[in-house]
Order: sequence, then structure tokens, then C-alpha cells
Amino acid sequence: MKYSELVKILRKHKCRIIRHGANYDIWFSPLTQKQFEIPRHRSQEVKTGIANAIFSPSPLQSISAQAQSFVTYIACDTMVYRKHNLNRAVKKTLSIPEWMNEAATEAGFNFSQVLQEALSEKLDALS
Repeated sequence: MKYSELVKILRKHKCRIIRHGANYDIWFSPLTQKQFEIPRHRSQEVKTGIANAIFSPSPLQSISAQAQSFVTYIACDTMVYRKHNLNRAVKKTLSIPEWMNEAATEAGFNFSQVLQEALSEKLDALS
């Protein structure tokens, strides 16, 4: 996840920057009432461990319920959704015959788009 993507999510959830450190921004979450650090490397990916720590679920004991209410766990597996909707580009190197490259380039094909469409079609056929 890019720094900018993480910042959008944090702002959407009303988190705010408390102060800027030398290499880190110190953030505050009004939901969890906790502070956390995020490295300020805008062009690099935020390490998975940092994002997971920020988005980890609250302990059940730390959530208070109002009168006539209760707190319970809801288990959900978001991996299928995330894999299907995570559209971060991954660079792949492939080989095709020279004649095919020339014909496709001349026709103005977008190689990435054609490959994505073909793979989507094949994957859809599997399910």
C-alpha cells in the first residue's frame, strides 16, 4: 500500500496527524484513542506490518457497550475481496513471437490490457 493510499484511509476514518517527526508522522485515531507512527516515505510502499498494526481489530474487552447492547466478534475473510479488488500493478516479463509483437504494435494494442482481459476470461472460466 502506498503512503498516499494509507493517508486517504486514515483521513476517511477521522485520524489526524499530531506532529511530524524527522522520518515519521505521528497520527492519532479518535476511534481507538491511540497514537501510531507512519514512516514518511511517500514514494515507497508502507510495510505490511505497519498497515496491519494500524488496522488490527480492537480487543473485545476494550469495547464498551451501551445499556441493553452487547459486543460480539464478527469473523469475515476479506482475502477474496482484497485479491479481486486490489488493482496495484505488478510488472511481469513475457515472451511472444516477433511477428505477433509487430502485428499487435501496429494494430495499437495495449499489451497490458490485452493480457489482463485474457487472464480475466480464463479465470472466470475456472469458476
